Amino acid sequence: MGIFGQDVNINVNRDVNNGKDKDDRAKAPVITRAAVRQQRKLEQEAHNRELDRQYRELAYAEYDINDPKQIVHTMTQLAALVNSCRQAVPVAFAKPYQEAALSNLKTGIDLLRSIDATNPMIAHFEQTIAAWEKQDRDRSNTIALIIMAIIFLFLMLFLYKVNMK
Repeated sequence: MGIFGQDVNINVNRDVNNGKDKDDRAKAPVITRAAVRQQRKLEQEAHNRELDRQYRELAYAEYDINDPKQIVHTMTQLAALVNSCRQAVPVAFAKPYQEAALSNLKTGIDLLRSIDATNPMIAHFEQTIAAWEKQDRDRSNTIALIIMAIIFLFLMLFLYKVNMK
């Protein structure tokens, strides 16, 4: 029955069957749908605030210029954040953090290149960023092609109607 099946009015003789006073019925908590909705809304807002804090903390992560391993570790986390935001954005506020994380990742590449130019992770992250940029270009080209096809179809329909008159 779920949470709403706890209605005290259903079992009228409850106090007789278990020997409790009738006043216990008044003490029983009544959970309304509005209270449950409000509680869920508060929990969702708290969850969103926590996600926002985590995204902000990760997107604006700082590098330790003396430790190449820490730089690579931070860049890996930033790449994971950007990749997860690109695939499926869980919340609306993730997009600005995606852009900040990508910028911070590029800064990390430059920083790592200045500290240890032979590090193999530089090429890995550059290839990853290049693949993301290619996906964005391909997506933009596909959208432009679809829009041009729709415009062409409407133009052909218009010309057909004009020639029919």
